[in-house]
Amino acid sequence: MPVLLFFAYLWVRHLGSLEYGSFLFNGINLGIHEAGHILFRPFGEFLMLAGGTILQLLAPVVAAFAFWKTQRDYFAGAFCLGWLGTNLFNCAVYAADARGQLNLPLVSPWGRGFGADGVGDWTRMLGRLGLLEWDTTISTAFRWAASASFLLCLLFGAWLLWQMHRARREG
Repeated sequence: MPVLLFFAYLWVRHLGSLEYGSFLFNGINLGIHEAGHILFRPFGEFLMLAGGTILQLLAPVVAAFAFWKTQRDYFAGAFCLGWLGTNLFNCAVYAADARGQLNLPLVSPWGRGFGADGVGDWTRMLGRLGLLEWDTTISTAFRWAASASFLLCLLFGAWLLWQMHRARREG
């Protein structure tokens, strides 16, 4: 129950402030994001740029699948939905800033260059795709997906807790 309450708290905080970042998830999400740039670097510049977001969003999905496949841990799946929600909200922040470049903190595993010059991944990706003017629409889509992920986390987690409670009561 405390885990679900924590995710409900995170969801409310994210809805209240576009720039909110969880103290628990920000560091790990950033590390995974930066590792994605390195992992996708051999596949060209565009995929290197997108690789941070790809791995950041893929990590909770892979973790949920691994918990389900190896341990049949369904509650870990609910947890991973909440974790995915934090990543989707983070993507929304950076996508929304693609045109504005409001000096969000940018990190680069390369030191100087990408990120270090003050131009973010989303600015570069949307610019190359000719979608820069759609940055806020794309951000809104990420926010909706994040909210759906949090809602599924809470509903699935609550349902699992209810099932465990019923099973314990019945026998």
